[in-house]
Amino acid sequence: GGKGEPISKFTTVEAARLQVKAWQAAGERITLTVGTFGTLDPHYVHTLQAAKESGDRLVVGIGTDESIKRMDRSDKLSISQQERSYVLSALECVDLIVSFEHDKPASLIGILQPDVFIKTVASTNGDEELQSVVDLYGGKLQIMSL
Repeated sequence: GGKGEPISKFTTVEAARLQVKAWQAAGERITLTVGTFGTLDPHYVHTLQAAKESGDRLVVGIGTDESIKRMDRSDKLSISQQERSYVLSALECVDLIVSFEHDKPASLIGILQPDVFIKTVASTNGDEELQSVVDLYGGKLQIMSL
């Protein structure tokens, strides 16, 4: 860590699960959102800040390089997972970053069990599956329009 480098907020899914549980035990509301975050434009920053306002802590799931390529979204991937994590770590509104299989957000939601899951995708594809996962543990699905 050289001078002026942001502390990495990137962690494993298991470590994130324990941290989320600890925050929730302390009475904090956890918000989770996911994406590729291949380019950090003002729109993304606005979305993340708005997501943070839905709770006390914001956890961001970033798709692994492999899973994004699998979904044939390689155009979205000008920078690696490590670089995307580095950029997101610099944002004050982001508390924790984990990587996940981009085509399987439901499994990450089920593991972390955030109070609020914010879906920022324009399509309603897969909404029922996400809704049923948050219903299982009493969370809330919030759709944020892009």
